Amino acid sequence: MAYLQEQGIDQVKAPALRFVYTGAGPLDMALKERVETLFGQALHHGYGLSEYAGSVHITRMCEWRKDTSAGYAVAEAEVQVTDPVTGQALPCGERGELWVRGRGLMPGYFRDPQATAAAMRAGGWYASGDLGKLSSDGALWVVGRLKEMIIRSGFNVYPAEVETALNAHPSIERSAVVGRKEADGNEQVIAFVELRPGCQLDIPALQAHLRERLAPYKRPSRIETVAALPTNPNGKIVKRLLHAQAESLPM
Repeated sequence: MAYLQEQGIDQVKAPALRFVYTGAGPLDMALKERVETLFGQALHHGYGLSEYAGSVHITRMCEWRKDTSAGYAVAEAEVQVTDPVTGQALPCGERGELWVRGRGLMPGYFRDPQATAAAMRAGGWYASGDLGKLSSDGALWVVGRLKEMIIRSGFNVYPAEVETALNAHPSIERSAVVGRKEADGNEQVIAFVELRPGCQLDIPALQAHLRERLAPYKRPSRIETVAALPTNPNGKIVKRLLHAQAESLPM
């Protein structure tokens, strides 16, 4: 994507291309729309993990979804949305930890019984640490990681939701949101944004943009501009580095 943008290519001519897919985390709507415009194809999305052989959920090849769902369960795979505190299953539409089971699930971590015991649950379920929700038709939405969830004024803030709102602003290329602990145990919402080439950040305009999309407790306490967000070789944003950067910011 970055290379095509640098080359000024806004539409790819690839007549042999039949399938475009993404995974490894929540799907951002702004990114989905850009990819679909660029390639003229549906951007398919799925959910999987290292502990499960193959995908767990995936969008249907015959369907061009207009949302950011990760699709439907594959054969012999199950996902349950669970309250991470009580371990009870949650109804459709509620967010919780994703528990996974099925034929492709690992029996345990190699030579690590403690890690296995910490992750496995009764009934053959694996507690993934991922957060998501299921719709009434069985489609899955991945909303983030349990360890990345921010608790602000007693409310849960999901970074992916805030990032989606930020990324919808025309001057922002992409963003990453992390929490920063305060002395009273509360957390601040800190946003790091990477701007599109040639753009400058107008904070009042961005704040107005966020007011239209987010409840007050979800809006960032601080917005920091960075030249480039830190990523791993796969292009995934490395949030632990941003956590450290957030902690070093003045209160």
